[in-house]
Amino acid sequence: VIVRGPLSRVPENTLKFVVGIMLTGFGVFWGAEGAGAVWPGSDAALLVIIPGIAVLSLGIAFGMRRYRDSHSPKTHPTTPVPETVLVGGPSAGAGGAATAPSQSSASVVSHAAAPADARSPRPTVGSRLSAFGAFWYDFIIGDDWQIAAGVAIAFVLTFAVASFSTAAWIVVPIAVITLVPYGVRRALR
Repeated sequence: VIVRGPLSRVPENTLKFVVGIMLTGFGVFWGAEGAGAVWPGSDAALLVIIPGIAVLSLGIAFGMRRYRDSHSPKTHPTTPVPETVLVGGPSAGAGGAATAPSQSSASVVSHAAAPADARSPRPTVGSRLSAFGAFWYDFIIGDDWQIAAGVAIAFVLTFAVASFSTAAWIVVPIAVITLVPYGVRRALR
């Protein structure tokens, strides 16, 4: 109740960015601990992990913005931008440009979008299991199976290194420093 007002003024993308940093930070910390690593400074390691992920993420965002700006088409400031004009159709005016859709065409669209039968079939056990599996696949694997595989490999390596070294905690942060830019680059293709 107290933070609702101030949080409603924060842009949605900024809020998602901060939440992503926090989730990644706690995921790195707890994932490495779950794989057997012991963090130097125990819970105080979060005070280094989260700002480190924030710096990495801000660097990637800044780099993406510069890339976008350098690869976007340049327009001369005095060159007028042409307007998009719809031509022809039942709602076209005298010049041929569309002004607004006519009522008849709007009603045709709304009727075409309506389903033929409003009743939905009753879900079966198989469809429910399929939906359950799809949820967990999307939750764990997400958009890029290679990143999920990299994270799994990092946890296995952390587990293996933890059996003979106290420096096993370093494996997951190295994986994040490698996988986050790799995933962003793959998403930009």
